[in-house]
Amino acid sequence: MKRLRFDRTRLIVYLAAAIVAAVGTFWPTPYSLLLPGTALDLDSIVSVPGHASPGVHLYMTDVSLLPDAAPFTLIDAFFPGVRVVRTADVIPASVTPGRFESLMRDAMHDSQNISVYVAERAAGFRVGPVTTQVVVSGVAPASHAGLRAGDVLVGVDGAPVRTVAGLRDALTRVRPGAVVRIAYLRGGRHAERTVATIALDGKTKLGVYIGELQKVPPPPVPVRFAIHNVSGGSGGLMFALEIYRTLRPSGAHANERIAGTGTLDSDGKVGEIAGTMQKLVAARRAGATVFLVPLENYAEIKDQRDVRVIPVGTFDEAVRALAS
Repeated sequence: MKRLRFDRTRLIVYLAAAIVAAVGTFWPTPYSLLLPGTALDLDSIVSVPGHASPGVHLYMTDVSLLPDAAPFTLIDAFFPGVRVVRTADVIPASVTPGRFESLMRDAMHDSQNISVYVAERAAGFRVGPVTTQVVVSGVAPASHAGLRAGDVLVGVDGAPVRTVAGLRDALTRVRPGAVVRIAYLRGGRHAERTVATIALDGKTKLGVYIGELQKVPPPPVPVRFAIHNVSGGSGGLMFALEIYRTLRPSGAHANERIAGTGTLDSDGKVGEIAGTMQKLVAARRAGATVFLVPLENYAEIKDQRDVRVIPVGTFDEAVRALAS
């Protein structure tokens, strides 16, 4: 029988290659990928019993998140519409993945309630008051705020804060790195502290992840939602437009596909979102010719030519944009 020759050098090379391949394929990095998601036709998601669908194709858009991407997976960043972000900038380090997903589901539920409220008020129905609190859901590693998850923010430099959009507006007047005085509730007790702001994506931030806790009164007209495997609050604007157009139908844009994104607060303010380009790609793939985007995100996609991009700051502006 011929004796097999043991090549030690070749074995070491094979083992090293196998280790590199395994690390590149499975070893997590501190980076995540934002990928284009889907554009969902709201005719199949939102229904108002007793009212026909609006007859216009309105789409909400979402993104896909691949957290803690492996090194080889990061190669996907070279494909159109894919963006690499630090995982800590998307998912707070103090929040477990399970808790983060729970927060996103809560945000989706809240966005639905608020969209019904805003749309029915705009359609002329009498609605009751909404109570809103801005709640800290997590703290970024770079934060100097000294705040905790569960703290309720109530003021910035003496001005009251009632919504996430109101907090963002207050911080736009502050340069990154400047110190602000934050009033908040912790365990129901009022407290204040000075906080050094940080710069994130060119904007002034506190370094905390925030959400709105809202108590919305029952709507005058019931609305049903049938949506699965999508979370987050960025569908609020498009939900509200679908409901409004159902209650106040118009023959305009009957054959046009209109997509969009944006959070919505009870005052009708359209708030910024993440993954603007990824959502635009999803809208383009669905054949949309118009894309509604929050005013704060407009600069990210304003140079697109194959889709008409319309920035909106409020729900009323979005309604007028559809009517124009």
